[in-house]
Amino acid sequence: MPSCLNAKQMQYRARSETSQDFCHDLRHTTKVSNLGQRIKEARQEAKMSRTELASILHVAERTVRGWEEGTREPSNLEMFKQIAVALKCDANYLLGLTT
Repeated sequence: MPSCLNAKQMQYRARSETSQDFCHDLRHTTKVSNLGQRIKEARQEAKMSRTELASILHVAERTVRGWEEGTREPSNLEMFKQIAVALKCDANYLLGLTT
């Protein structure tokens, strides 16, 4: 599995000075619904409920539901990293860079 960003995403990431900027740039490089679908798939594969994931991440269950449904997105880069760690999955998978 490749563990690097594609050229376009590297440009956006290089420009990003804060994690908030990274998440803003993420909207332009990854479809949020695709991100949500991958979060949901990874959560289900981990045999974890939305409530359990929310508890681990110290967010509301409705926040996790919003991510999965594509109506919300992780608030910053740190939260994105915490999601990947909690689900024991590669962040590149969540971004849609790997399958």
